[in-house]
Amino acid sequence: MFNSKKGQLLGLLVTLFFLALVLTRIQFDKVGNAFSQANYFYLIPAITVTMLGYFARAYRWQIILKPTKLVPFKQSYSIMMIGFMANNLLPARIGEFVRAYTLGAQEEISKSLSLATIVLERVCDGLTLIALMGFSLMIFPSPHQTGDVAFIEFFSTTVFIGAIIFLVFLLVREKLALKIISLVMRPLPNRIEKKVQGLLMSFVLGLHALKRRTTLVGIVGLSLLVWSLEGSSYYLMLWAFNLQDKMSPLQLIGAGIFLLVFVNLGTMVPSAPGFIGVYQVAAVIALGAYSVDENIAFSLAILTNTFQYVLVTAIGLFFFSRMNLSFKSLKASSQETNEEQRTIEMAAADS
Repeated sequence: MFNSKKGQLLGLLVTLFFLALVLTRIQFDKVGNAFSQANYFYLIPAITVTMLGYFARAYRWQIILKPTKLVPFKQSYSIMMIGFMANNLLPARIGEFVRAYTLGAQEEISKSLSLATIVLERVCDGLTLIALMGFSLMIFPSPHQTGDVAFIEFFSTTVFIGAIIFLVFLLVREKLALKIISLVMRPLPNRIEKKVQGLLMSFVLGLHALKRRTTLVGIVGLSLLVWSLEGSSYYLMLWAFNLQDKMSPLQLIGAGIFLLVFVNLGTMVPSAPGFIGVYQVAAVIALGAYSVDENIAFSLAILTNTFQYVLVTAIGLFFFSRMNLSFKSLKASSQETNEEQRTIEMAAADS
């Protein structure tokens, strides 16, 4: 995966496509004007709440890991930031495998089980984001609904409801759910069936953290805190570009939530490291629902993307150097994690 030329090429093509899409819609003189009129004082609190959000993420991951092993907060935070740094610098979102490998090596935890906790974390993030968008639509309706926005809203709501039903069923009736999934997958080629079963078994292992009520409440609460803090960062960036003068207070909150959701859902699309292109297009679409000028939206996205990228990469590289890791070892990390994943697939196929 680390050396996947096809994955790197796909990410590059997607990035170039979205860059071309957004660059044909903006005017550089207006972008320069937006930057010149921005109030950069708001960067200070925006960066601060972003940092707090990553602290909350690390604590949430610590709770998810607790049924397996109590990992010190400092360790969970440093390894998490190394993973995010790898996502920023390396192709194919290799950071998730880097996190799993580094945690496994540092804490003697199965790499696949480590990866399962990260998958669970991502599921919690996706569900929280979609829930926040639904909340935003009910309380802070956007004044200008485009076709793109309406489609994403419908799709996200459908996914949210389906995911909730699936998770509840998997938690309450795990064996029955796995049997049903196995029956559904039987028509698939044997190789694909084994792969899906292996991934599902990893996910189920990570899902066991939700079986304790106190743990579940803690994860849900921290997920809301994580995204509330990051949403506050986007809200502050709207103030930085003086958009409070063009919206009502409720619309400004709604725009901040929309921006948060669309940017983070958009960055799930395969792209080059740093999410350049998809990040800016997602921001333009989100703020377009609140009639924000595309040039201002693009400028805001450039500044926000830049400070997030620099902040996360710098912190990740700091811990990366402290752990005496090397980028050469990351290739071995993905291979080793994939080996464990194949072991789980074989076990799943034999069960």
